[in-house]
This record gives sequence, structure tokens and C-alpha cells, in this order.
Amino acid sequence: MRRLAETYADLNCATAVAQIPWGHNVALLERLSDNNQRIWYAQQTIESGWSRSMLCMCIKSDLYNRQGLRSRASGNITPRDLINHTTSPKTK
Repeated sequence: MRRLAETYADLNCATAVAQIPWGHNVALLERLSDNNQRIWYAQQTIESGWSRSMLCMCIKSDLYNRQGLRSRASGNITPRDLINHTTSPKTK
């Protein structure tokens, strides 16, 4: 709890991290060091309804840096988007 308060000391408590479950916040704190990425993943969690395991999979796959998937009109990323992206052949 202390680490959460220290990490987000400069942010308003109404941010995305205050709207997701505690376990999701723990995953963000343990797996990411950049606050911008934490906020982005928290927002995606809220918008897309990600479970904690889905959130962890997205972090592990570095979805933040592969934002090209966000071209959908809604901006939401679904598990199908991830499956299609990771199984499609790479082209040069």
C-alpha cells in the first residue's frame, strides 16, 4: 500500500489506477517501472475489461510499445487482437 501511494503521489486518486482491483495494481507495480505505462495499462484494463492474467500477458508481450494494434475505432484491444497479432507471419 505504501509503495502504491509513493508511486502515484503526484497523481489524482481518481486516475485509472484507483479504478482497478488491488491485484491489478500489484501486477503493474511489480512488472513496470514507468508510470506512463502503468497508467496506459490501467486504462486499457478498464476499457477492455481485462482480467489480471490478461493484463500480465499484455505486459509480458510489451503491448504498450506495440500500440499499432490500437487502430480499432473503439481503441479497445481484445484477446482476439493479440492472438491474431502474435500468430500472423512476420514480414520484412
